[in-house]
Amino acid sequence: MDNPELIEQQLREEKDLLEAIISSMGEGLLVVGLDYKITMVNPAAEKILGFVRTEAVGQPWAEVVVAYKDGEPIPFANRTSIVVLNTGMTVITSLTENHYYKTKAGRYFPVTSVTAPIKSGGKIIGAVKVFRDATPEEESQAKVESKVKALTGYKNIFDNLMEGCQIVDFNYRYIYVNDATVKQGKTSAEELIGRTMMEKFPGIVDTPMFVRLKKCMEKRVAQNMENEFSFPDGSKGWFELRMEPVPEGVLILSLDITNRKKTENDLKAKNEDLERLNKLMIGRELKMIELKKKLKSK
Repeated sequence: MDNPELIEQQLREEKDLLEAIISSMGEGLLVVGLDYKITMVNPAAEKILGFVRTEAVGQPWAEVVVAYKDGEPIPFANRTSIVVLNTGMTVITSLTENHYYKTKAGRYFPVTSVTAPIKSGGKIIGAVKVFRDATPEEESQAKVESKVKALTGYKNIFDNLMEGCQIVDFNYRYIYVNDATVKQGKTSAEELIGRTMMEKFPGIVDTPMFVRLKKCMEKRVAQNMENEFSFPDGSKGWFELRMEPVPEGVLILSLDITNRKKTENDLKAKNEDLERLNKLMIGRELKMIELKKKLKSK
């Protein structure tokens, strides 16, 4: 027969481990019960949202954290935690979905998050949300969009852009690249100017990026996209592209978002961590039940 004292010690150790993991997370973490009330918050969530634990625990999630999408409050039934509790599906929100939270002080900030169900015995008993303030990523995106609108067609402006800037003519031949483009592409201006995209990057015509570029070139319609690029050395990078028709052909602005994509992938990976935390919490619950039974049988 198992030793009750040993089981109790294991429970304490698992509880300490669980609390250490949650407290040390850089992202905010909230747990919501079936009654839609907050049951747990970590220090990062307190810092991001501007409240203390005692102000949140036991209160309705939708009242403590007000969420917005495209400037409008998100209806209760559409809140991610509510959707997860009602469907059992994991929900991931990225920067492109324009979700915002409002802090206690009234500041609005863009949020990215992963919300997953907590299950016990196959039944949903709550939802856990891991989220982060995505303000830095939004500011980077806004900077690119602002510069696209401010284009004047003068080369000296493009030379000083922090973002990559390139112009291809109607034959998809490079006629201008700035230093940022050269750095992003791990190449040189001499290797690009005067050559076509097809000459420099065989197979590019079969990529989704070229489809968008061709549409911009032929239809004279601006295009935006996120593109994963494979370099000749085997490495890969992610770039946010803005394609604008200009008299010479197409102007392409590029922003390196490799780190941002890594962050998004990390958020997805957090889902796996949440599953492990879920199992740990359930295992602790089961051991507690076992301990209580053993103590009663004495």
